[in-house]
Amino acid sequence: MEVQFEKKLKPLPKKDYALLPPYFFEAFSRIYYMMQPENLSCDGELSRRQIARRKARLKEEWRLLEQQLGYKVSFNSFEDEFYRRLEG
Repeated sequence: MEVQFEKKLKPLPKKDYALLPPYFFEAFSRIYYMMQPENLSCDGELSRRQIARRKARLKEEWRLLEQQLGYKVSFNSFEDEFYRRLEG
Protein backbone atom coordinates (compact mmCIF):
# COMPACT_ATOMS: atom_id res chain seq x y z
CA MET A 1 0.00 0.00 0.00
CA GLU A 2 1.40 3.38 -1.03
CA VAL A 3 1.36 6.22 1.50
CA GLN A 4 -0.24 9.41 0.18
CA PHE A 5 1.11 12.70 1.46
CA GLU A 6 -0.99 15.83 1.46
CA LYS A 7 0.07 18.41 -1.12
CA LYS A 8 1.76 21.37 0.58
CA LEU A 9 -0.23 24.47 -0.24
CA LYS A 10 1.32 27.83 -1.09
CA PRO A 11 0.03 30.85 0.83
CA LEU A 12 -2.45 33.02 -1.02
CA PRO A 13 -0.78 36.41 -1.62
CA LYS A 14 -2.50 39.13 0.40
CA LYS A 15 -3.25 41.14 -2.77
CA ASP A 16 -5.27 38.16 -4.06
CA TYR A 17 -7.69 38.06 -1.12
CA ALA A 18 -9.84 40.61 -2.93
CA LEU A 19 -10.11 38.14 -5.84
CA LEU A 20 -11.50 35.25 -3.77
CA PRO A 21 -14.52 33.80 -5.59
CA PRO A 22 -17.83 34.45 -3.78
CA TYR A 23 -18.25 30.78 -2.75
CA PHE A 24 -14.88 30.73 -0.99
CA PHE A 25 -15.28 34.20 0.51
CA GLU A 26 -18.68 33.26 1.97
CA ALA A 27 -17.41 29.91 3.29
CA PHE A 28 -14.30 31.43 4.90
CA SER A 29 -16.45 34.30 6.24
CA ARG A 30 -18.84 31.88 7.94
CA ILE A 31 -15.94 30.08 9.65
CA TYR A 32 -14.23 33.38 10.53
CA TYR A 33 -17.46 34.63 12.11
CA MET A 34 -17.95 31.39 14.07
CA MET A 35 -14.34 31.57 15.35
CA GLN A 36 -14.93 34.91 17.09
CA PRO A 37 -14.72 34.34 20.87
CA GLU A 38 -18.34 35.23 21.65
CA ASN A 39 -19.61 32.97 18.88
CA LEU A 40 -17.16 30.16 19.59
CA SER A 41 -18.25 30.00 23.21
CA CYS A 42 -21.95 30.77 22.56
CA ASP A 43 -21.57 33.89 24.72
CA GLY A 44 -19.90 31.89 27.49
CA GLU A 45 -22.50 29.11 27.60
CA LEU A 46 -20.17 26.28 26.46
CA SER A 47 -17.59 24.43 28.54
CA ARG A 48 -13.88 24.61 27.67
CA ARG A 49 -14.09 21.10 26.23
CA GLN A 50 -17.04 22.02 24.01
CA ILE A 51 -15.24 25.16 22.84
CA ALA A 52 -12.08 23.17 22.04
CA ARG A 53 -14.09 20.62 20.01
CA ARG A 54 -15.94 23.36 18.17
CA LYS A 55 -12.70 25.22 17.41
CA ALA A 56 -11.02 22.04 16.14
CA ARG A 57 -13.99 21.31 13.85
CA LEU A 58 -13.92 24.85 12.45
CA LYS A 59 -10.15 24.71 11.87
CA GLU A 60 -10.64 21.44 9.98
CA GLU A 61 -13.35 23.06 7.83
CA TRP A 62 -10.94 25.96 7.11
CA ARG A 63 -8.21 23.48 6.12
CA LEU A 64 -10.58 21.60 3.78
CA LEU A 65 -11.59 24.88 2.13
CA GLU A 66 -7.92 25.72 1.64
CA GLN A 67 -7.44 22.36 -0.08
CA GLN A 68 -10.39 23.05 -2.40
CA LEU A 69 -9.04 26.53 -3.18
CA GLY A 70 -5.48 25.26 -3.61
CA TYR A 71 -3.90 27.90 -1.34
CA LYS A 72 -3.36 28.50 2.36
CA VAL A 73 -5.50 31.36 3.63
CA SER A 74 -4.13 33.34 6.58
CA PHE A 75 -6.77 33.96 9.24
CA ASN A 76 -5.36 37.46 9.93
CA SER A 77 -5.11 38.44 6.27
CA PHE A 78 -8.62 37.14 5.69
CA GLU A 79 -9.81 39.29 8.60
CA ASP A 80 -8.58 42.40 6.78
CA GLU A 81 -10.48 41.45 3.61
CA PHE A 82 -13.58 40.46 5.61
CA TYR A 83 -13.84 43.92 7.17
CA ARG A 84 -12.87 45.69 3.93
CA ARG A 85 -15.80 44.03 2.12
CA LEU A 86 -18.12 44.60 5.07
CA GLU A 87 -17.44 48.34 4.96
CA GLY A 88 -17.57 48.53 1.15
